[in-house]
Amino acid sequence: MRITSGIKRVVPVAALWASTLLVACATPYRNTITATAAGVAIGGIYGMSRPEYQNQNATMYASLGGLVAGTTALLLDVDKTNQNEIKLENEKLKIKLNEFQARLEPKLISQGSSLFESPLPKEVSALIEPGSWKRYQMNEWVQDPNQSNIWYRQVEMFEITPPVAR
Repeated sequence: MRITSGIKRVVPVAALWASTLLVACATPYRNTITATAAGVAIGGIYGMSRPEYQNQNATMYASLGGLVAGTTALLLDVDKTNQNEIKLENEKLKIKLNEFQARLEPKLISQGSSLFESPLPKEVSALIEPGSWKRYQMNEWVQDPNQSNIWYRQVEMFEITPPVAR
């Protein structure tokens, strides 16, 4: 008789507390709060079923049940909406980073297969691999290695590959 009277006292209080948390909390941790409330209720009921020291046992088991259930829910809870928001933000940041890196890299303006406009004679083409050149546009500031307060702005870069004998 004594256990059922204790349970009758604990269950309405735990149910009221759990329903208040579920209704009043607009939080992304709703699953964690629900699990904690369930752990407290189950632990309290189990503590009230002990024959001696019902109040102390109910308090102890309710707190342990809430702690274990809440911690487990936090570790296992994977909020899909939060994950999707993080993935979307990550993709946006990757796009911005790629755009920023593309602005820093030199942009190819023009290129050619030889340093002169005339084509290579057919007799010589088997002996020589013609050189090439590439012209890049860039916008980069470079510090003078000898003086720390002097900076140079580089706006063009030429890459020249000399001819090679085969």
